[in-house]
Amino acid sequence: MVPAAIAVAAAEPFARMLGGEVRFTVDSAPDGWPKSLVPSPPARVLGGAGYGVAQIVLLDLPEPTDRAMSSFASLLIRAGWWPGKLDPRSQAMQPSTRLYCAESAFMSVTPRDSSAAHTTLEATHILTKGGMFSPGCDSSDHTLIIRADVSIPLLRAPDGAAIVSQAASMSAGSAEFTSTVKSSLAADALLDHYAAQIADSGWALGRRLTAKGAAMQLIERRHESQHWFGTVTVGALGDEYDVGVHVRKISDK
Repeated sequence: MVPAAIAVAAAEPFARMLGGEVRFTVDSAPDGWPKSLVPSPPARVLGGAGYGVAQIVLLDLPEPTDRAMSSFASLLIRAGWWPGKLDPRSQAMQPSTRLYCAESAFMSVTPRDSSAAHTTLEATHILTKGGMFSPGCDSSDHTLIIRADVSIPLLRAPDGAAIVSQAASMSAGSAEFTSTVKSSLAADALLDHYAAQIADSGWALGRRLTAKGAAMQLIERRHESQHWFGTVTVGALGDEYDVGVHVRKISDK
């Protein structure tokens, strides 16, 4: 019988993106979990789940939360991992979550249950292949492959701009990329910069709307039987801009 906590962990929303049949384990880590990241007794593996490029493991450490997080972080660092950068304003991860990076993978670690003597940690290990990446570990250029030859680029900020945060998500019929940047450009000039990258990747630019501190560009893409539609938006928030690309498949005949 699979413990309920493991089943809940495996059902996290992003898991749908990672592909593969879910494989549960009890009292051991799933295939693909690095052996160097199995803690020594008295810590123990409660179980886990593996699917596609990802594995989730639940760990029991006989320590309060702060010490348990520190102990597992030490294990990661000894194995060659390093801390990643999380935007504290991001809603993608809980405030207690910590991100770690390796050459070909990234990992989030979150305390799930604790007492004075024990802490349960949920650790999610994701390989950086098949388009997977973490902006907190990797600032290089990537592309979200939606299906076949339909894609949207993960947009490059203009020269002189500072990326505060960025994130991407996708499903079978939609995808989005969001970024927060600091730039001296006006909203319409910033939209020019990002819309040009969208057009270069094969999307047609449609109607454009502008207002003070905001701009929006409609985009469209046809590929074989697929018809995709979306927007590129730029909006000023104080001295920063929120930039977003949101696309959805509207037909597939």
